[in-house]
Amino acid sequence: QRRDQRGNKMSKNQTFQGVKFESPKTLEKACEAFGFDFMPEAKDIYFEDEIRDEEGNIKWVDGKMLTEMKRDERYVEIVHGKTRDRFDIVGSGYVIVPYKEAFDFADDLLQNGWSIIGGLALNKGEKAYMLLEDGQKIPTGNNEFIVNRITLMSSHDGSGKIEIRSTPSCTASGVAITTDASRPLSFKHTRNVNQRLQRANKVLSSVTKTWGEFSASAKKMQHVSITDEQARKFISDVIPAGAKESTRLDNIHAELFEIYKFKGTSTKLPMCKGTLFGIVMAVCEWSDGFRTVRASNKRDTVSAALESKLTMDGARKKARAWGLALHLAKGKGSTLPIKK
Repeated sequence: QRRDQRGNKMSKNQTFQGVKFESPKTLEKACEAFGFDFMPEAKDIYFEDEIRDEEGNIKWVDGKMLTEMKRDERYVEIVHGKTRDRFDIVGSGYVIVPYKEAFDFADDLLQNGWSIIGGLALNKGEKAYMLLEDGQKIPTGNNEFIVNRITLMSSHDGSGKIEIRSTPSCTASGVAITTDASRPLSFKHTRNVNQRLQRANKVLSSVTKTWGEFSASAKKMQHVSITDEQARKFISDVIPAGAKESTRLDNIHAELFEIYKFKGTSTKLPMCKGTLFGIVMAVCEWSDGFRTVRASNKRDTVSAALESKLTMDGARKKARAWGLALHLAKGKGSTLPIKK
């Protein structure tokens, strides 16, 4: 049983801890299962303002200023339609689109071989994540695979967008390999039917292309052996001096090398052990399972961890590892011996 840096047992879903894994057959059932089946509402915002006379002077009575409550015409507050939990303050013209409509293109994905496998509502429903996979996979040995998954995200935090990320995941560890943390496929919320149909076609085309490129590169990396010296150099390039963790940089490098060499998932997978792909997996595993992610006033621990792994600091480290491995696999960096 693998353990994190605090000695706690690590689950087989390191990236997606907290996600509710179920397999609803339709988008409607998925929204019910994952808590997305509510209609957010716009709540008027009121503020206290002084009362003035016709000449613009503030009115006073018995030494007290007279005030009244006025509606703010510029902003509204988005709230959960059932629990009344508060999400965010947005402009009064903000278009509210419930998750069932925001994710409606998922029905087209389901008709084209994809399956919904999990979902999670963060911050009491302010943000929603849904996982899908299509059955395509890359063998890694010992009957384990890298499976093709995508993550859908929508929110009621004022951003007004939907993001689709490629998150191919290792069945042995549940770690997602982030190939590009900064440029997901993104759409603005819309209630226009024609635009949503066009969106579905674009998503299908994009995820098909992305998986094709990823699988070709991953298979190539599996056939590139690296020495321990090259592995250490790779780690120092992914987490260079001057990074946020620089005060304990040597310990981080040592910990990551230990994951790659001795205790990480790739050491148990014959097609990954000692390879360029194995060191990428080690970085992803360290980022998602061994790093400490702290909550904030805005996000609870589960939210902070998932967003770090998919969109923020953790995702950027994984994307950096993938980009460097691509560079080396194409022969543009250090010379690496080819595995026979």
